[in-house]
Amino acid sequence: MGQRLRNVLLVLLLSILGHGLEAQDFSLDPAYVRSVRDSVESYYRRHPWKIPENGIKIAPVYGVGYSPEREAFAIGGFKMDYPTSKDKAMPLSYIGAVASISTNLSITASADGHNYAAGGHFYAAYGVRYNRSPLRFWGLGYESASNDENRSTFLENRIEARVDLMGRFAAGRLRAGVFLGYDHYRAENFSLPSLVVSQPVSSDYLTAGVSVDFDTRDEVSNPTRGVFLRLEPSFNIATTDNTLNFYRVEFLADFYFSLWKGGVLALDLYADLAGRDAPWTMWNETGGGVRLRGYYTGRYRDRNFVSIQAELRQNIYRQHGIALWGGAGSVFPSFSEFDIDHILPTYGLGYRFTIWNITFRIDAGFGRKGQYGIYAGINQAF
Repeated sequence: MGQRLRNVLLVLLLSILGHGLEAQDFSLDPAYVRSVRDSVESYYRRHPWKIPENGIKIAPVYGVGYSPEREAFAIGGFKMDYPTSKDKAMPLSYIGAVASISTNLSITASADGHNYAAGGHFYAAYGVRYNRSPLRFWGLGYESASNDENRSTFLENRIEARVDLMGRFAAGRLRAGVFLGYDHYRAENFSLPSLVVSQPVSSDYLTAGVSVDFDTRDEVSNPTRGVFLRLEPSFNIATTDNTLNFYRVEFLADFYFSLWKGGVLALDLYADLAGRDAPWTMWNETGGGVRLRGYYTGRYRDRNFVSIQAELRQNIYRQHGIALWGGAGSVFPSFSEFDIDHILPTYGLGYRFTIWNITFRIDAGFGRKGQYGIYAGINQAF
């Protein structure tokens, strides 16, 4: 672990030289959108003379990071903000694209954007993402994932696309609308094919759903107070004969409390609940650098996932800070089969360095049975 920690510290130091981004979830994840926007705004705060008279702002997006799933990775791309109205009070629309490659030969590319209309009261959000990654695999369900002898590998290929048509209400704090999506998944090169016997290894789905957000945070990327709520029920339509239609409900609730000078308490509640006909190719991939930090992404897989975590963030001196967190989560096939003995604890600590209004982080997360993970990237985990 000592050598790995030294490598991650080096990666974090290098990321400070650029606009580092968390590259695990790209255009379809709000954390990516926040990271890109913060990166561009930071660029123009430091280079105000580069803003042209037409208001169009183009900036590079680049950096490096680290995660157990991707190892060390580099990312590059661009972000462009542009006005869709002469009204300067109207939010800027934007479009961006990034690509990433890692030392384990994971490749990810994505593009996304927002286009505002009607005085900023309505917008269309769109994104497309491609990912090809060699990953570890322990099988399906809690019991299989808990067996270390099941550790194996496979190659994941995924293409996702999504379009949201959203309205902004209550001074932009409430956003509601509908979305359409497409998901293609293919898994191959299993080193232990017996772990997926009789299970589909590919799927294609069209998705239709409703999205509702409520946001009172004082700042999106590094909030100190406020609430962020999201509810997304959806119906997923199989376009191939090897899978079935299923429903899904995703819920997120984040709360932020300013405790004292430089101290913030952040709470995160999350649930991703899918119908019994959902194939494993569409299950939530638990773990990683956001929830259940310390567990390899996708080691524990099932139709339903719930988690809760609390994080104390404290500024120590000038740009330096720390974070301590604890929480728990569980995967299970249905509520009737929920087992309290299968709850997965998570805890850890992290270092924060803020510059140009961007927070770089390095986290060490720990879980059950000696599982742990080191993560380096940008912005708070949630």
